[in-house]
Amino acid sequence: MTLLPLNDPTLGASNINIFLPLDLVPFGLEKLDRSGLVNLKILPSPVATTVGGAGTTKPADSKVNDLYCKPCKKKFSNEATWQNHIKSAKHIANQKKAGKVQPIPQTQKITVEDDPLIVDALFKIEQANKKKVSDPDTATSEYWEISKVLYHLQQPQKTADVLEELIQLTTDLKWKDTHHSAKLALSRLLCLYNKDFGNLSKARQLMLDTVEVQLSICHLELLNVAQQCDREDVATLLSESRKLVTKYLADNSKRSDLVRLVLETSSLFAQNKRPEEKEEGGQNIGIVMGFLAVHLSASVEMKQKNMGRVGELFRIMGSVHRTLDARLLKGELGLDCGTSEQLKESLWDVADTLLVTLEAEDYVRAKIIEERLGNIGSYPDLELIMEISEAIRLLDVDRLKTQVSKLGYMGLLVSVGDEDLLMNQVGFSREYQLDILQRMRTLVAACQDL
Repeated sequence: MTLLPLNDPTLGASNINIFLPLDLVPFGLEKLDRSGLVNLKILPSPVATTVGGAGTTKPADSKVNDLYCKPCKKKFSNEATWQNHIKSAKHIANQKKAGKVQPIPQTQKITVEDDPLIVDALFKIEQANKKKVSDPDTATSEYWEISKVLYHLQQPQKTADVLEELIQLTTDLKWKDTHHSAKLALSRLLCLYNKDFGNLSKARQLMLDTVEVQLSICHLELLNVAQQCDREDVATLLSESRKLVTKYLADNSKRSDLVRLVLETSSLFAQNKRPEEKEEGGQNIGIVMGFLAVHLSASVEMKQKNMGRVGELFRIMGSVHRTLDARLLKGELGLDCGTSEQLKESLWDVADTLLVTLEAEDYVRAKIIEERLGNIGSYPDLELIMEISEAIRLLDVDRLKTQVSKLGYMGLLVSVGDEDLLMNQVGFSREYQLDILQRMRTLVAACQDL
């Protein structure tokens, strides 16, 4: 059974809607956690009405003994006055002066006497329970609507209970859309309280199950590609991941929704490893999902964006060479398939990757990039980068000396905004262009000192 706060006054569909894709951040899921905003102690349910059962018992004691506001130095005798106080301008001002958020009292409860809307929602749960066998279609629809109401009423635990019941009720193929939606909503709800690794683990499993069913992916095949992330190059991983979604590449009607789903799943798995996490490979699943997003993206622009995202994941994970490979592939996507403007932007992406490769002293990759750029149009700044790269690779001191004067001339072209420069045609700022020049000077100077 999922254990969440009975009530979370900080929650609401107005700021976080679990019934829509969450904007999860790779390696930043902990920032979404709401454990610091609400007391996560699991309290006895004030109403014994449960999803799946029709009985009710006397509401739990609603007496509140610990309604004390430290910033205002006041104690309150009941829940209603406390709620009014924490919304007041005076409390908010004192709270800012204190420099911290007033925690939700440990004994705070929402009981049936407090909110008639909750009473109504619980009554509807009992009505839906009675229809599960006799009229499952109606029960399914009612459970779904009740889950939205309870979430709006800031009742995480009851929302989870209803969603779990809905998942169990909709295993039949005819309810597959509702089944998947309920799984995703529950996964997102658990993400909001991910400090508990049990919640995070369950959230991942629910979302991954949904992706695998939606894309008809074999779990073992997915894990096989994920395991290759530690030993194969990016081009191989891109090719292997393509095999998982080949059947969907010709169907444009579903691709945008699938891209959103795999990106959300990618972020959910691409997180820092927790001490409780026994199995390796969670981050690798996030990488594979990123590759799937590249394949499923309909436009070159989106493919490049998602490939850049994969490169960023590799960078955060500390894989320098795979980061460079992903950056190069991102640029090549535009070189091979892009429009005129995309071609220029992609060309610069590859040129900048060449600079990063030289800074990483990866001269094998530098040579590969030089060969790739050698067949493309002439731009003064691009040609200078390639000349510097070749001179550094070959340790040609005489050629490096000539680059110093060329860098001076390039600085003049930048200062006057020469339109022949690729950097100008792409639209980079003067500050950025000067930074590129400084990076080139640093590379030349470092090599001359050897």
